Amino acid sequence: MPAQRNGRQDKVILAGLNSDGLTDYILADDDGSVRARINNGIPLPFTELGKINPSWQSVTGSMVRMAGVDSDGRADMIALYSDGAAKVWKNMDDGRTFKALDANWATWLEVREKIRIEDADGDGYADYVILYSGDAVKWARNTHNNGKDSSKGNWEEPVTIAPGLSGVPPDTTRLHDPNGDSKVEKG
Repeated sequence: MPAQRNGRQDKVILAGLNSDGLTDYILADDDGSVRARINNGIPLPFTELGKINPSWQSVTGSMVRMAGVDSDGRADMIALYSDGAAKVWKNMDDGRTFKALDANWATWLEVREKIRIEDADGDGYADYVILYSGDAVKWARNTHNNGKDSSKGNWEEPVTIAPGLSGVPPDTTRLHDPNGDSKVEKG
């Protein structure tokens, strides 16, 4: 990938936008603009999509996350606010068009610095993973509702999946899928 205008490591998001199984290159700029390049499966060139973010206000690059929230194999766009609330835009056209989902997709869990949005159980729906000091991890499973039925919640109650150790800061915990089973493990 050639150098990108205004590119920095903290702006880069790697996610699949078009369900081809290849990781695409996304940059979330400080002003909230999101630019993308589609991986064509060869070293170069990637296909430039340009700006892909929806028309939004008060969203900065540090708030942008990409994760599949509906099991269609395409990463959806998420704005994660400082209080942990999240708004989601569903990927409708392989990263070219995004449509707003439930405005209350997530409203209650934890502050942004502790949140990772990952598919923790391999079902194709992004879950809320909460990292605490001491390396403790809680998980709130996505119920697959995604705001479709207002009488049902979007999340199960958070449960502790790793108790942690004292003295370990939350920003040192990493979540990966080292064995390819589509489930994240703590490392």
